[in-house]
Amino acid sequence: MGIYPALATVFIPLLLLIIPSGLPKVIFSRLRDFSSLVYKRRYLSILIPVLAAILFFAFRNEFLNYDGRTLASKFTRDIPSHGAHVTHDEMWELCIHSWFWYYTNLLFGWSVKLSYQVISSLAGGVFVYLLARYTRILFRKDFLPVLLLVLCGGYAQLFFGDVENYTLTAVLIMGYMLSSLLYIKERTSIMLPSALFAIAVTFHLLSFFLLPSLIYLAFLSFRRGEKVAVLVSALASCAIMVLTLLFFDWYCLPLKQLWYQSHALGHGGHIRMMLTRPSWGYFLGLFNLSMLLAPAWLLLIPLLLKRRIQLDGINMHLLLASCSMAVFFLGWRATLGVYEDWNLYANAAIPLQLLIFRNLFQVAREGKAEYVVLMPAWLFFLNSYSWIISNHFYQAG
Repeated sequence: MGIYPALATVFIPLLLLIIPSGLPKVIFSRLRDFSSLVYKRRYLSILIPVLAAILFFAFRNEFLNYDGRTLASKFTRDIPSHGAHVTHDEMWELCIHSWFWYYTNLLFGWSVKLSYQVISSLAGGVFVYLLARYTRILFRKDFLPVLLLVLCGGYAQLFFGDVENYTLTAVLIMGYMLSSLLYIKERTSIMLPSALFAIAVTFHLLSFFLLPSLIYLAFLSFRRGEKVAVLVSALASCAIMVLTLLFFDWYCLPLKQLWYQSHALGHGGHIRMMLTRPSWGYFLGLFNLSMLLAPAWLLLIPLLLKRRIQLDGINMHLLLASCSMAVFFLGWRATLGVYEDWNLYANAAIPLQLLIFRNLFQVAREGKAEYVVLMPAWLFFLNSYSWIISNHFYQAG
């Protein structure tokens, strides 16, 4: 963090001590008025994701970790000979990026870095659209404040042109969360979230950690007497994953490489190598990273202590998704180092942000707390986005 963002982070919140006490409420009231306008005029709901994608690309990330720096050599090596550069851990994610770079390089001379930045920013626009749909269902005319609150986290740097293989996965995870919400509200079949879960797994295997939340949906389906739908959706999900493996076995990625070259299988069964090796230094690094990716997790503590999280269907789904992703965050080792591998863990923030701000805004909306309760989001925004903006101006030595 630079000196000016650091000073802003420290001193701007102090203004709350001298400004009128009702100002936070006025700000949120004006934001709710604008949200109501956007809710009524559908074209604005499309315009916001478009503007978001433009903003993401304008402030695109110029910092590349080790994996990002090696992508150019891997693409130029594998695409001419195999048709794509693909691994079993991130099959469709890498394949789509490979194809996109190949054709944009052929037509426009784009570099691997630029092709990633473009597709990641566009994916960010789709993510914002899906998030808007999610918050509209829950809060209707008040959806925009919640949408902005959910985006107050450094995990959003995925969409600022990140040169890695997690952005398309993030879009699918958000699609899974939206379809799960629709299923809980009985607006769609369980087949939709099941299919999106399976597709997300074929994009990146980290999505598999969302399985407990899908099992919860299956439990709801059994309670609703939809046993056939559960069986069909399970078979369809398995079919999606198996057919993907068979396609890549035929195309460019032999199945025999799965056991020895997949991180998820420990490169031949050495799973312990991929798991966290506990140490104070490592967990301190994870704590610092959590304060960049999703600092709002601190608000989960008072919400739980005050019993403000009701165990309804939506919260149960979000809790299971958040907890299983927390297991991934704490248990899966960052082989490049905690900060170099920040994007590996970024998707874990998505269900957590939805859980926290769904309940925090609900509390404020019911009059059980003043809008000033939501003002810590300002600190979270400064903390995370100063990191994002500083990475935009990053210059490799």
